[in-house]
Amino acid sequence: MHFRKSEAGTAVLTGVLLLIFAVLFTSGLFLSSAGVIGDVSSFSSAHASSSPGASSSRGDPDVPSSSVSSGEPDIWEVFADGTDIRPVDTYRPASVPAGCGGILEETREVSMDFPCSDGLTGITDKSLSGVTVDPDALLRDNHVEKSSAPTVVIYHTHTGEGYEERLTEYYSVGESGDAKSYEYSVAAVGDVLAEALESLGVNVIHITDSFDYPSRSGSFKRSAAAVEKALEGVDNVSLVIDLHRGTLQQTGGDRVKPTVYVNGQRAAQISLIAACDADGSLGVSDWEEKLALSLALNRELCSMSPLLALPVSMESQAYNLHLPYPCIMAEIGTDVNTIEEAELSALLLARSVASLVSE
Repeated sequence: MHFRKSEAGTAVLTGVLLLIFAVLFTSGLFLSSAGVIGDVSSFSSAHASSSPGASSSRGDPDVPSSSVSSGEPDIWEVFADGTDIRPVDTYRPASVPAGCGGILEETREVSMDFPCSDGLTGITDKSLSGVTVDPDALLRDNHVEKSSAPTVVIYHTHTGEGYEERLTEYYSVGESGDAKSYEYSVAAVGDVLAEALESLGVNVIHITDSFDYPSRSGSFKRSAAAVEKALEGVDNVSLVIDLHRGTLQQTGGDRVKPTVYVNGQRAAQISLIAACDADGSLGVSDWEEKLALSLALNRELCSMSPLLALPVSMESQAYNLHLPYPCIMAEIGTDVNTIEEAELSALLLARSVASLVSE
């Protein structure tokens, strides 16, 4: 999806290839594609690794890398034949080089403390509050403001959260998970989400200001202030999304990469996070309404496949869910998902958001 090369590197590579060609040709060893060389068209550059010593030895299907954010006229081309979502085979490298940690790729399934009766979605209670909620009642009472011209706001409290540049089996232990450049950041994924929503007739305000540099301390307050400033004089806001990238590390050091196959291509699993303010200590007085909104969006996602999104995570944190708008917090994948996987998921999230807020 993101292919880059320097002019100097191109010149060196070209010279090497010409030398190899000359040696093979003069030796009579250059064979056609029907011979030793064979058909190389099925090779996917997404299988290259960015970590030292890493290789892709998995038995994954060879599929072409589909460009989501390359400016193609039809960003929905990947879904031309419908949407087939399947689990990936759980995979971890047998060994990792010194200074690296292993990446555990799996399709995650998390138990639900409060499942919906339709079996599609539900709530995982991480609040430690002891509160009991009825997800079916929340969905029945949820009144999503649908509009013929909805407006959705996208922003990123942690703008610097990043993804892997390409498919890899290892990560460098010293890496922070911050994006090496904007194009590998959660904000770049927000660009794809915004473009997709606009193609579906949704008005979008995308705030890409940085709120976590030079420190993440106070980033939620800074991002909340920016959202309120951006929405001064804006009426009928349908949804405000604080879009993040998650992190999940096991005790042994493996970092978890939550992944599914969508039409044969990898996509990152999506998580929605809601506040639980049963005792009123967080200042999220309408937390049940916001929880119902997250559930409604999660059901839209899971109607494509229960594998696509994890249950809504209910936590004793306010984040920015106190804002006086219909707002949610979403995470697409983790720091060891690739940018391509996150962008593909952004298209699926756009489809669900548009279905939720559009008449």
